[in-house]
Amino acid sequence: MTTWHLWRALHFPPICHPLFDRISAAHNAVDPRLLWGALSCLIVGVLILFPGVFIPLLLLAPLLYTLLNATLNGMNWAFNVSGLIALMRSQNAYEVLCLIPDGALTVNWVIYVGRLYHDEAFAKSRSDMFASLQLMALIGFGILLGMLMMPTAELIEGFSLLLALMAVVYLDYMQSVMTSGLVALLVGNLTRHVADARMWAVAAFGLIQTALYLALIVLVLVIVPAVHTRFINVHWLPLLLTPPLIVLAFCALRELVLAALWARLSALLNADHGLIHRLDRLARI
Repeated sequence: MTTWHLWRALHFPPICHPLFDRISAAHNAVDPRLLWGALSCLIVGVLILFPGVFIPLLLLAPLLYTLLNATLNGMNWAFNVSGLIALMRSQNAYEVLCLIPDGALTVNWVIYVGRLYHDEAFAKSRSDMFASLQLMALIGFGILLGMLMMPTAELIEGFSLLLALMAVVYLDYMQSVMTSGLVALLVGNLTRHVADARMWAVAAFGLIQTALYLALIVLVLVIVPAVHTRFINVHWLPLLLTPPLIVLAFCALRELVLAALWARLSALLNADHGLIHRLDRLARI
């Protein structure tokens, strides 16, 4: 499973690799705080123009922040990684690095992980994601107490939806981080122009994220009402099982995207497809 192998490898960075030290110590081309600042200005502008959306926006703030945490940080990593590879290619340093026995794909992976671990960016974004999950868990605890005192179909359905939402938040973060990296590596290897690489990497990652979130929204808006209408007065089990099945479908779709990106990158760099099973061992080389 592509998601599992890449996620495991991200938690075992190749800290002994000399290239990792160089990449992780270099400065980012853009500070992620600029992205959050621009988003804050946009939100303030929306609230000024449309003050009626303040309450709905406030209620959805934890979920929106969690999804934007994965997407905005992913855009930042895609921007920096793709630009760095394109810059190294334009300076003819990239080809020399790829001649080492580890191979081109390993060099690309070390560059990506090195950027990911720069200034503890990966750890900070992951902490934000876990903070959102803790808030949702508190809400779930309240629903669970209500179910124990007075179990109703509405509470059971609400608890199932919350658990499904927590799963989506965690799995979406995992797969968003890896998608941004693979997109950045692909784009960086397709152009020597730094500005073009950065623009196309951010655009491609943003397009993938938008398409996947739209697919999730369609699944929720089509399947949940249909099941709710048919089974609400018949049995509670379909109401309980529908959210996990939607999560499974969404994650399977993201898994297909990751597998396709990894296969394309492996083919582009003429790499062994089995390298994905050995990425975590780079930390011990």
